[in-house]
Amino acid sequence: MPPDDPNFMASCVAAAEKDQTDPDILALRHALSTGDISHPHPELPTPLSAMEANFYYLGLRSSPTLVARSSTTLWEVPSGPEENWKLKELGIPGNHPIRHVWGDRLAPQLSDLLKSMKVQWTSLNIVRIGDSEDMWFAPVVLWIGVKPASLNGYDGIEVVSKCLELLKEYDISDVEVEIIESVVERL
Repeated sequence: MPPDDPNFMASCVAAAEKDQTDPDILALRHALSTGDISHPHPELPTPLSAMEANFYYLGLRSSPTLVARSSTTLWEVPSGPEENWKLKELGIPGNHPIRHVWGDRLAPQLSDLLKSMKVQWTSLNIVRIGDSEDMWFAPVVLWIGVKPASLNGYDGIEVVSKCLELLKEYDISDVEVEIIESVVERL
């Protein structure tokens, strides 16, 4: 839903309220905060709130839903006047080392990895995602599309972790991995 939609703010409030009352989310937060369970990959963020999943890509026309990400940078709920919100944009990766191994080596290995994990993936892209003010400093992202509702947050974190391991085999440690729900249509 675009931010100029009259129902946008109501949707934000509803998502935030659901996160505060959803028993599964409350139980998970309690368990993680008390140490009752351990996060399988402490170096990665915990599964996302509904608010972050739905509004992480605020500004992108396709409004994809985020499933999991490798970045540990805290996501902030947009606040204040709309004109001050940092809206995301897509950019090209530029002359990044990943381009030299992508086509005939890394992309097929990623495809095989995702298939072995039974991920119902729809797309693999290398992009920069940031706001227009600092696009050239935005991180390069391995952007993986999956069929809607086919991958939960915990399994998404496992997929992100395995993708990071594969990137490290190519000495690539400065690329983020983000998984989105995506449907690809042939034109």
